[in-house]
Amino acid sequence: MTPAPDPPDDDLVSDEDLVAYLDGELPPDDERAVEDHLAADAAARARADELKRTYDLLDFLPRPAPSESFATRTLTAVMPLVPGSASRSQFTPARPRRRWAEVAAWVAAVVAAVALGGSAHRLVVPPVGKRDEPPTADDYKLMARLPLYAGVDDLDFLRALEKTDLFDTGVAGDHSDRPAPPMSDDERDALLAQFRTFPPARQQQLRTLHQALADPALPDREPLLRTLEGYAVWLGRLPAAERRRVLDAPPADRLDAVRSAYSRQWRETLPKAKQAAIKDAADSEERAALVAVYRGQEHGRRDEWELAARRWKQFGDKGHTPWPFDDPERVRQIDEYIQSAFGVNPKNLPTLERERKNDLPPGCRLTREELVTLRSHREAATQEGYWLSYGAFLLRLTEQHPTLPKPKSGKPIVEPNQVPAGHTVPFPRARPLIGKWPEFAMEVARANPNPKTPFGPCRPDEFTDPVRKFVLETLTDADRKRLEPALGKWPQYPQRLIELARSQNLSVPEVMLPGEPKRWQEMYQLSGKK
Repeated sequence: MTPAPDPPDDDLVSDEDLVAYLDGELPPDDERAVEDHLAADAAARARADELKRTYDLLDFLPRPAPSESFATRTLTAVMPLVPGSASRSQFTPARPRRRWAEVAAWVAAVVAAVALGGSAHRLVVPPVGKRDEPPTADDYKLMARLPLYAGVDDLDFLRALEKTDLFDTGVAGDHSDRPAPPMSDDERDALLAQFRTFPPARQQQLRTLHQALADPALPDREPLLRTLEGYAVWLGRLPAAERRRVLDAPPADRLDAVRSAYSRQWRETLPKAKQAAIKDAADSEERAALVAVYRGQEHGRRDEWELAARRWKQFGDKGHTPWPFDDPERVRQIDEYIQSAFGVNPKNLPTLERERKNDLPPGCRLTREELVTLRSHREAATQEGYWLSYGAFLLRLTEQHPTLPKPKSGKPIVEPNQVPAGHTVPFPRARPLIGKWPEFAMEVARANPNPKTPFGPCRPDEFTDPVRKFVLETLTDADRKRLEPALGKWPQYPQRLIELARSQNLSVPEVMLPGEPKRWQEMYQLSGKK
């Protein structure tokens, strides 16, 4: 990374430029110019941080009104009656981009749409069920959150939506106890009247969803609420025809409809050169690879901002390379770890032209998307200094693809013909794991719980020299004694070794990222990510 330039004599970055930069809307050259200015000007960095905090406050604004994104297909009839409903078509990527000039108009439209949407809905939807029953306290609580539940069928759908990582805003902090936006009695009554037009089954579905999300014991409550908010904003801003396709989709097909609409609009936001590259791709394989790269770049920028905002004072200076990438020896060790753990040479990652399903490096444990995203992150780090998002992606890969030490001599068991005689190879489950360590051997171990011969190294002398030295020289006598019950058992012994090392904040060579595990978590764990 190049040293930061000298601070400028005058203010070259306006608030408009900073907002466009924070929204990711500047051309690459202008973006680099703003970053150079921020690196050199403490006052500009402080102003950017202030705008970022204000940006986060927009998450507390009222969500799109029920007449725009309230329930299912019955409300699509209301859309032509809502002022401005056909015009708010700004696409919102993974983190909703909110233009500052739009905020006042959006809030005013939300308030107007509540009143008009409620009355219009009563005009176009026939009565269903009793409406004269007095509302309960739980009903009023549900009304305060009801606009968020548009297009959401149940908790299972919301969890599936969260796994797509399309709508998680990535905003740090607790969303679970965020107060509902203020609501007048008329607005609440309008929502209640609309709610009572739904069939009893849908009403109960919404009550069940609300109760589940209100439960503080729900383990994944925070990421689900972030996803719910991002999805509600995106759905409310969809053009009417797109929104109708999503809401009209049967529950079993709604997630595919969401992906399709998101993907279509996401591509429209790409620079024309990238759109042309996708269009001109040789085949569907190459198009998928390009999309993976571009999405990886977008997620990388989001990750970079989140991590930089968390440690702005420490890493705001572009001339400061963060740990552990500030140490050339550790960088070399990280490359060796990538080679050993994921089965791919980080310095010779396949290009898009060569990237095909049958062209993955032998023994590669990464998916096609992970492979091209790794290439994108590594290039962004080494060429442009985006080390934070590279570190976050490496940590994520490590958590998703844990590995075990390889044997000191001979090849690890990754093929059926390597399995010792008298043991079962569990086809078809083991077939897609052929060539991959330790996945193939672990699948064989599950099918042979009491093997005559272990399927991997499970004694210190059976490990490679770096791992053996770690066990015999880094660990204490007390640590080694704790490992003795698993001695000679695979995969129990190496698994306990890794667990023990992590508990001591130590890194086992070749199978864990170099450096203290706790420091990796503190530096690169993204909020809401597992």
